[in-house]
Amino acid sequence: MSSTAAVPPLPSTVRDAVLGRLLPPAPPLPSHVLSRAFLERLAFLPPAAPDDEAHLSPLPADPALPLHATLHELALGCEPGATEYAHDGEAAVARVPVRAGGLGLDVLFEHEAGDDGRGWVYRGATAPGVGSLAGVSWVADIGHVSVEEDEDAGAPADYWAGFSPPPQPAVELADNHEDDYWAQYRDGTETPHGGAQTPALPSHRSRVDVRSAAPTSPAASTTPAGASATTPSPELTIIREKILSKTRSLLNRAWADFSRARDMDMEDAAMRWLRFGRAVADRASWETGTAADDDAADAGEAVARARVEAAREMYEVVEPDASGLWKLIEGAVVLPPVEGVEHEYES
Repeated sequence: MSSTAAVPPLPSTVRDAVLGRLLPPAPPLPSHVLSRAFLERLAFLPPAAPDDEAHLSPLPADPALPLHATLHELALGCEPGATEYAHDGEAAVARVPVRAGGLGLDVLFEHEAGDDGRGWVYRGATAPGVGSLAGVSWVADIGHVSVEEDEDAGAPADYWAGFSPPPQPAVELADNHEDDYWAQYRDGTETPHGGAQTPALPSHRSRVDVRSAAPTSPAASTTPAGASATTPSPELTIIREKILSKTRSLLNRAWADFSRARDMDMEDAAMRWLRFGRAVADRASWETGTAADDDAADAGEAVARARVEAAREMYEVVEPDASGLWKLIEGAVVLPPVEGVEHEYES
């Protein structure tokens, strides 16, 4: 058992600021005297404009005795009683009883402790003997309030050690066990080289080279004794196919928009598309994007070229070698059929 001797009594300024807005009710109450729970309720569950009771107290009220009407009645001839104190298991609390005739309310406050605590704040108003504070013992002196200590307080430092899970056995990092060590983190990707490294997921700008996990030639497929061959995981294969499909779709839409917007015939549009498409596909990875020719540039071609550049960036996420991009650019050229004529560019 301990006491709340360090908690000061409820200041009359806070008490009067709240009672002055409750008797009679004049919402909203000053925000600096509202508890955190009350402020959060107003912020995340804002009451409707005519709902004055939600601005007066966050605590549930008796439907038969609306809080707004009760406060109006009490304001006609009540005298607030003496402040009483208790502890609800989490914080020191105070109540100011308000009685008149057969009506009565308890105006409740709580004390915020700690470095960011604001001291005494308004918790709400409720009928006497109801709510979470119905069973506490109220006293007139804050120094006489008893606080139940946590049952775990004062327990030996190693008390909970008996409930801890057993330690995991150390993982051998010898050369012959390195593959087994990384296998528990690997999901179909190649074993890291050059010493132990922390596995990390690729960023949105990094490449997911799913081909590196699979043998690319008969010589490469030969697995040394004691080593384990790896294959691309189904997840990485699905990601690769989705990105390639997205790249192909982007190129198809870029060609469709480029060919429809030009006044020249479709064959001339196709030749221009293939010319700057080849320049984009053959560009070295360290070079910047290709620029439009001064003698043939126009807005439509510049936009189409930029979209092909964007498709290359997407393609390189899963294919470091851009040589295959040219086939996608070339394959995007599909000329619309002409009735009765089979176009040479159709495929």
